[in-house]
Amino acid sequence: MSAATASRIRARTSLSPAAAGLAGASVIALWLAADAGVKGPAAVPDTLRALLAALVLFGVCGYAPARLLTPPAMRGHLVLLMPLFGSAVSAFALTTLGFLHVGLDISVAVVLVVGVASGALVRWRHGPARASEAALEEAGPVGLRVWWPAFAAALVVAVALIPTMRNGYATVVGQNGDAELAVGVAELLQEAPPDQVREDLPLDRMPGVWRSKYPIYYAFAGVTRLSGLEPYQVFATQMAVLLGLVGIALFLFARVALRAGPAASLTVLALVPLDRILMHVAIHPFHNQIWGMLSLPLILLFGFAHLREPSRQTAGALALFGALGLFAYPLMLWMPALALAVGAVVIARARRAAGEPLRWVSALGLPRRRLSGLIWVGIGVLAVPFVLVLLLGVYEKTSAALEAIGPMSNLEPWRGAEGFLPFPQFFGIPGDSVPSHLAAFAVLACGGLALRRRPREIALGLGALGIVALAVAGYFRARTYGDLFFFKDLGFFGPLALMAAVVGLAETARDHVRRAGRIAAAVALAALAGACIAGSRPEIADTYDLLNRDLLELRVWSDELPRQGSIRLDLEPDGYQLWARHMLHEHPLTSLTPLYGTIFPHPPQGRKADYLLGYSDRRPPDDAQGRPLFENGSYSLYEMDPTVPGPDISSRRLIDSSSAILE
Repeated sequence: MSAATASRIRARTSLSPAAAGLAGASVIALWLAADAGVKGPAAVPDTLRALLAALVLFGVCGYAPARLLTPPAMRGHLVLLMPLFGSAVSAFALTTLGFLHVGLDISVAVVLVVGVASGALVRWRHGPARASEAALEEAGPVGLRVWWPAFAAALVVAVALIPTMRNGYATVVGQNGDAELAVGVAELLQEAPPDQVREDLPLDRMPGVWRSKYPIYYAFAGVTRLSGLEPYQVFATQMAVLLGLVGIALFLFARVALRAGPAASLTVLALVPLDRILMHVAIHPFHNQIWGMLSLPLILLFGFAHLREPSRQTAGALALFGALGLFAYPLMLWMPALALAVGAVVIARARRAAGEPLRWVSALGLPRRRLSGLIWVGIGVLAVPFVLVLLLGVYEKTSAALEAIGPMSNLEPWRGAEGFLPFPQFFGIPGDSVPSHLAAFAVLACGGLALRRRPREIALGLGALGIVALAVAGYFRARTYGDLFFFKDLGFFGPLALMAAVVGLAETARDHVRRAGRIAAAVALAALAGACIAGSRPEIADTYDLLNRDLLELRVWSDELPRQGSIRLDLEPDGYQLWARHMLHEHPLTSLTPLYGTIFPHPPQGRKADYLLGYSDRRPPDDAQGRPLFENGSYSLYEMDPTVPGPDISSRRLIDSSSAILE
């Protein structure tokens, strides 16, 4: 039998279970949509515009860096790496131009033109993107390295968009007030450079709490501008795209770093993003966290690759995704730093015992000192406009977190809105019962056993990460108001543990020497998949529009009022007040109960105004005069009694009362 024939047989053998599994995943996705109540395609046009804008921006910006920074062993996966590189490169490119006061319209055009030109130049100088036979053999046939992963990622995106499809229009979904800030920042960056205060916009300046996060918000603003939609119409789609990219990043880490088989890696891509916690992060939505989750497996992937086979490519990719993680979510970086540090120690000991050099620095081929100094001076001059601002935000965020986590500190200002989420949910297991906890520990055990078959540096590195992450989670679970840190810690570690467990069960189901062992592993994997779907089902079914039609109608009311007419917001201090303020931003605003002591900028606290906004299902506020001027199913807008005492301190300038750089 020839090598080509053997390769075709292996391809058919691998493709058959992959095709069957993804066909089943498609049926499950359709069932989840029907179960959630999706009726028709009304939201499809705007969703497709946002989806295409994200794919164009990330794809165009990703080809050249993926060609230049992908090491030879990974070039079989170049197509999947392109949008991952493009998401990071477009974010940093748009940020650089923004800090240089280049308008976003011009910035997006420049980034796209440079992306196309650099891609053409790279292709002209290096030829077509062809991987070596060894790399292609390792990656598998084109179906397993491109088409089936792309299809699985598309399914993940489609499932994450089910709440939007059910609503029938593109808007912000979930129950996270951070979404209003995210949309406001995107609107701000579309119209103004970072150092400007614009009281004519819904958010007048970048919140101090997010000072390090300009790159990910410039990416959001860039996708929005390219789509021609408003940021609130793009947000849910971009979050779904990012969840799909998280799935691809986990697939690549499983396939390349963990050396998992194609079927096991595809199972990771199709299943882990549908875990309830990742779905919760995507659709509620936690914008900063999902960017951090995207960078985490990529830092690990290229970090371990550089430790094993150091090169300029691995170092460059590690630096790119490390910077993305640093600016998107600096509190996450201890995880890959710990895993890579342990891996470095393991490799260093082994190579020194064998008398081999490490080459972690020498492989970079850095220029001579004089030339190097000139290069660093040039880089420093170009970086000054924005790097110092971003690093200051990272410092403030990290120092505030370190101060908050001390055993004698008060965590009440950093408490979450939902309390402690059940521990099993972070590992794909629904419920909070004793059996649920036992099942979660079984998932952890399966993941730990799977690591025993991996390269030693990866097994020990990820093992150390897991032990410390669980210890940190236990510490914050015992702390009053430690629920936010508990959620963030396990929110990053849980998907990695679930990925390892899926790889271990899938490979055991294929390779165990005993038939009973293979059957048991297959049953366990099916049960885990069912548990993940059972957990994400209520998350999807119970997530509705946060920025609903009644809130959007407030913009129409705003246009009907005199421009200088002030409005008092008689609403509870919650996410709906944030969006009401957002929709009425063209007027001076005040509130009896603003969101003091939070990360959210808010209007001043005051009583007197020209108009007031209250709830339509409650009695009119005491200071209201006459019948409502405008009313819908949720809100009523009244004229205020002119005899109400006190000065009118309403303002379009917002108050940023955040006391720490935390989310």
